[in-house]
Amino acid sequence: MNTTQLALACTFALALSFPSASATERFVSPAGEHIPPFNTWTDAATNIQAAMGCAQLELVDEYIQAKRQIANHYTAALTDISGLVPMREADWAFSVFWLYTCLIDPDLYGDDSRRLLQKLQMAGIQTRPLWQPMHLSPANKKCQSYYGDVAEKLNATALSLPCSVGLTAKQQQRVVDQIRSTGRSK
Repeated sequence: MNTTQLALACTFALALSFPSASATERFVSPAGEHIPPFNTWTDAATNIQAAMGCAQLELVDEYIQAKRQIANHYTAALTDISGLVPMREADWAFSVFWLYTCLIDPDLYGDDSRRLLQKLQMAGIQTRPLWQPMHLSPANKKCQSYYGDVAEKLNATALSLPCSVGLTAKQQQRVVDQIRSTGRSK
């Protein structure tokens, strides 16, 4: 089922949740004509997202197990690469590893995080830098900020690797192999 089919199925399911409403009151038009009970697609989408979120909660234990397996594989496979610091779990914590983010030291690894991002992208692997610090956002350009140097360093050196719960072992190994082919081994 593609995204459009899923959205239509969710919209239909949502429409059924209003059995007392007439057919003309149940839908939000794709053309932007807003029909009650929803004034906008955003209103309808919020309800659809909530329903999907509830459905995902039923699988949360499986998702956490998959995320932890992915993190364990990345940690074991990337530990010996010079200049790459795999994500750690604090002794006192139980991380769900919703993201798996490595720190890249360009002097030791041979490339900085953005260059590695580009190389992985050229290989068809999507990675992301860690979020931009709030004080660097154009919306906050004129705002005063304090002590943003740690956030700036993390943004510059961190790279989040693919870690979807649907990531196969073969796909994950492809990510590891590409990272290895770029970096220097310890």
